Amino acid sequence: MIHARPSVFVRKLEEHYCQIVKSLAVYHYERTKHREEGEDQAKAYDQGIRDLMARKDELETVLHLYEYTPDECRDLKRYASRLAGFAVQDRKEKEK
Repeated sequence: MIHARPSVFVRKLEEHYCQIVKSLAVYHYERTKHREEGEDQAKAYDQGIRDLMARKDELETVLHLYEYTPDECRDLKRYASRLAGFAVQDRKEKEK
């Protein structure tokens, strides 16, 4: 995907990282929606967001150990953010 010398393990890490970023985006969207509606479920989403952020930080550390350059990290984050935007858009369309 992004890394110049991807092994199967690194590709799996990249895929997992993208999945976590997509999940974070959906959790943020759902938390905001529930807060606006005054529901208590927002607290559950807060805990899920904290857990996902911790996993995301761990993955970023592992990717740095595999000699990810700053440019490759930036590219991966951009790619994951784009996927996250699509995930939130899909969620919004399903609600309509």
